Amino acid sequence: MISLLVEMKLYKLEKIVIKLMSLTVLGTLSLGTLPEYVLAENRFDFSLIVGEWSEKGKCNSSRYVFMPDGSYQSLVKEKDTGSWNIFFLGKYERKSSDSLAITHTNSNNESFEDILYISSLNSKVLSGTWAISIGDDEAISISWQRCLSSR
Repeated sequence: MISLLVEMKLYKLEKIVIKLMSLTVLGTLSLGTLPEYVLAENRFDFSLIVGEWSEKGKCNSSRYVFMPDGSYQSLVKEKDTGSWNIFFLGKYERKSSDSLAITHTNSNNESFEDILYISSLNSKVLSGTWAISIGDDEAISISWQRCLSSR
């Protein structure tokens, strides 16, 4: 029975691949013709994550910086001197169709991994849930705006 189910799923997948190939050859492939579960694989354009983000109105005091090479920084501005200090350094990578794994290293050289579950990502807004692994394993809702001004 299990063998039959696997065979049926492979057959369906093969038909989808053949259909996608024929649509591509005919030049008629569009997002509207893709099955929903294929679209889910590319839910967000993760290249939009690159840049500097902050909570609304806080770009002048704290920023989350995602760089094209996959590195990540959390920056905080010193009130007295006005200089930017690194709070966390790390790396980020796509984990699934709607999440990033962010590996941080703190000032004590301890590493930990958080997961950022994205609900909205465009050129201006990044929102979702940040699952924090250090401490009490909390999850916080985030709503960040892109910081347009330079540091």
